[in-house]
Amino acid sequence: MQVARAPEGTALRLRILDRQAKVNAVRPSQARDALLAEIEAALRRIDEGIYGLCETCHDPIEADRLEADPLLRLCLDHLSARDLEATSRTSCWPPAFRQTCFRR
Repeated sequence: MQVARAPEGTALRLRILDRQAKVNAVRPSQARDALLAEIEAALRRIDEGIYGLCETCHDPIEADRLEADPLLRLCLDHLSARDLEATSRTSCWPPAFRQTCFRR
């Protein structure tokens, strides 16, 4: 398994900011607000130089997982059983946001 290293800040920041703009375009909801908070937290982690590190063990988060979801905070070893089950499915984004916010 390939391990993530902190990517170049500018490209990642632009990618996350693009997602933030798409989320902002969706009508207000509690889920939207929670996702915006996760985006802000990811941007903060980039600024602090700890992006891509597990919040529990501080080991690098798996690179393929970060590529699929740049908002991840935990490595596979520290996911709850529920989150681990959700990770095994094809998408880690809530259905309301998959179609609206994260098209490439």
